[in-house]
Amino acid sequence: NPRFSRRIVEACLVCHVGRMEFDPEVPDKLAAPFFHEISIGCERCHGPGEKHVRAQQTGKLSSPDATIVNPARLPMRERESVCYQCHLHGAHKNVRYGRLPRDFRPGMALEEVFCVLVKADSPSAAFKAVSQVEQMRESACFQANPERLGCISCHNPHEWPEPKRRDEYYRGRCNECHAERGCSLPASRRAEQSDSCIACHMPRATAKDIVHASQTDHRVLKNPPAAHAQEPETSAANSLSALQFFAKSDERLPAWEVQRTRGMMLAGGGTSENPSENAVSLLLPLTAVAPDDGPMLHALGAAYLRQEDHAQARKWLEKVVALEPKNEQSRAALALACVGMRDLDAAKEHISEVVKLNPYYVKNFTIQAKTLAQRGEFEQALRAAERIVELDPRQTELRDQLRREPRREPRE
Repeated sequence: NPRFSRRIVEACLVCHVGRMEFDPEVPDKLAAPFFHEISIGCERCHGPGEKHVRAQQTGKLSSPDATIVNPARLPMRERESVCYQCHLHGAHKNVRYGRLPRDFRPGMALEEVFCVLVKADSPSAAFKAVSQVEQMRESACFQANPERLGCISCHNPHEWPEPKRRDEYYRGRCNECHAERGCSLPASRRAEQSDSCIACHMPRATAKDIVHASQTDHRVLKNPPAAHAQEPETSAANSLSALQFFAKSDERLPAWEVQRTRGMMLAGGGTSENPSENAVSLLLPLTAVAPDDGPMLHALGAAYLRQEDHAQARKWLEKVVALEPKNEQSRAALALACVGMRDLDAAKEHISEVVKLNPYYVKNFTIQAKTLAQRGEFEQALRAAERIVELDPRQTELRDQLRREPRREPRE
């Protein structure tokens, strides 16, 4: 459990907070006044509202209203993308080159900002630990009529049904399509479940602790299995062969963007069954296509670091830091590459900058303490290790080890 060191990045904030003020120089960091709007607001689904407000104030109205996005009037892909921006998590979600998570606007297709890899279709009847979106798209209802069935077919984004009206509300939504061919069970059987469609066809999962996974079966099965334990994760689930681009978006994306997504997924710890396909082989050619692509260069540097090729890792991570001097994660990785090359002076310099950028992240102080100890600067190393314990009282091992370490003269 990372406790208070858990990193909350922009991709988290844009789906859990309304509007924020981001620091233009530091990735994932907010600047004063931090939050303009705490809750998710109108503009998240309807787009910028300035023109709409002005039209209402001046009385210059049109029908249909062209000053605001109405998701219900959008084509299917763009309509569903409004919900998918947050409710589709996937196995790997990549932000496209030159984009940030906050760049998505209602009316755009999801793939204009995000490349999402999801679990490939499987014949298993098990309840897979995936998002509501992935489950819904497996349903016979969606596959028979994807233009008609979507998130807002069942969910009213402006209203949450009261618990006492819940069964009636969703039954009404089901009967929008199924009124003529309703439930085949006798009334006495239906009464056992309060005549609730979702009680039978959308049962809840038994496991409750899988992050970003649906707790209600959105496959809307005619005869769902009696037990709804989630399908266990396997190592194969993290393999490229087990994943596919969401909604066949790879057929519409530039080939190099597809390659970039696959490479960054592998750089993040994914696997490939093809020995010649790895993060370096996929990403290295793209440095000529997008030499200013910070996230991709970071992934390439991280891939070399994983291979313990510290010289190449340093080369590419230095390019990221040149582009983004206050990129904490890239600078921390660069410090590790320098340690691997035994350039402890450079490592000390970089990790010192990192802890200034983020004085609350345990891993940064771990790198700093170990770097300083290797330099023979034990008092400073011990102070860094003490900071680790301040942030996470469970992590005393490095501090205790440094206390026992015989003192040597610091490096000149």
